[in-house]
Amino acid sequence: MGNETSSLEDILSKEEIHDLLSSTPFTENQLRRLMKRYRDMDPDGTDGISYDNMLTMVEFAGSDLAPPIIASLLDKRSLKIYPKSFLRVCALLSDRVSPAEKKKFIFDLFNIYSSDSLSHDELFRLYKLFYSVAISDDHILALTFKALNHPDLETKGQITFAEFEKMIGDQEIVDRMTVDFF
Repeated sequence: MGNETSSLEDILSKEEIHDLLSSTPFTENQLRRLMKRYRDMDPDGTDGISYDNMLTMVEFAGSDLAPPIIASLLDKRSLKIYPKSFLRVCALLSDRVSPAEKKKFIFDLFNIYSSDSLSHDELFRLYKLFYSVAISDDHILALTFKALNHPDLETKGQITFAEFEKMIGDQEIVDRMTVDFF
């Protein structure tokens, strides 16, 4: 365990570890194990991990939501993931984060225009990510139009977060946005 111990403290300060213990769903032992995974890809803990290398992790390989989540948390200058962002990705994809938190993150991720509602192309992008393996773009387009014209919408052509929460089932978001790290 000595190697795992040094791995965590070599990368993060005691304050950062304390903050992560309170802001992520992980125990200290789980943080250590995740930081060991991080160090396997960034031995010095300072170079960061590229987007492409993050996607080579077995846990992320089968997840359709891992790529856009990772991309959203890349450092804007280096386009790499560093320890805190790595742990944020892992936290978002863990089974210890509630479906409501996962839905909020996905909604915000696809709310590209920051309008507090999803419009046509934002919803199309989300549906394409979810369903492009199974159905054609024409079908995805039809689903998008159907959703945006649903009679229960407050404003036709826009889906608010409250409407999005009802639209996406808890089990669907859990299935698509949960990765087993341990």
